[in-house]
Amino acid sequence: MRPHFLVIGGQKCGTSWLQDNLSQHPRVWLPPIKEIHYFDQGNVEFHVRLLGTSKRMRKARLYAAKQFRAWLSGDTHELWWAINYWLAYRDDNWYRGLFPDRPDTITGEICPGYARLPEPAVAKVKSFVPSARIVYLLRNPIERSWSYAAQYFTSPRKKGRYGRLANVPPDVLHSFLERDAQGHSNYLGALDAWQRHFGDQLLVGYFDELKSDPELLFRRVIRFLNIKDSQGWLPSGLCENRHPSRDAQMPHEYRSYLAKLHLPSLKELHSRLGSKETEEWLAKASAAQH
Repeated sequence: MRPHFLVIGGQKCGTSWLQDNLSQHPRVWLPPIKEIHYFDQGNVEFHVRLLGTSKRMRKARLYAAKQFRAWLSGDTHELWWAINYWLAYRDDNWYRGLFPDRPDTITGEICPGYARLPEPAVAKVKSFVPSARIVYLLRNPIERSWSYAAQYFTSPRKKGRYGRLANVPPDVLHSFLERDAQGHSNYLGALDAWQRHFGDQLLVGYFDELKSDPELLFRRVIRFLNIKDSQGWLPSGLCENRHPSRDAQMPHEYRSYLAKLHLPSLKELHSRLGSKETEEWLAKASAAQH
């Protein structure tokens, strides 16, 4: 009753697409709420679990309410799972209890935030799920960072007070992009930590593959996770974009700025991974500086 795999890709790299499609597989079980955040956020006090305003706590509360209504109406429900997820004390036993023990079923969690775990925390993950397979989805950091900024600053919550990305003051946007370069776009740091402990148990996938040939990427993930009886099986809507981004057109000055910001790490990333995707990212970053 521990996950067989984790997906840790950066935000805006295709993790929601993978959640949508893997969850349709008859031999795969994923939590009904994406991003448990146990390994990076751990436990919180009971009053926070009960009434907290964070996205994680609100999702737990709303899901429990939805399952309670389903229970009242006699529909299929996951009420006890929802209550346990929402209100129970978060420790290793709680996390184990979220995953069913079913024969011939692969269980996993998809949580982009785990890519940002420091190396000692990744070591703890390894000791907790030593045989787990890790899928790390990457995207051109220049495009990913801009897409994330568009999502962040146009959110309907209070952080979206600017309305549109073009209204964000340059100093505020520059500061955000620089922090992001050390956060979700710090692919090298994540690879250092996760490859050190999981080695060939880690698969790198690319957002570029999702855009050009989603079926090929999905089959590659299925094979890596060693999911049985998958030959010829594909989920419905594999090529649909169910999570359209709020990407805004990137002005040349910001593309140039992001290219300079990420070029050194892109060179090292391509040296390490040597993929056609990293080669293309590096070429675009070099060209964008001129």
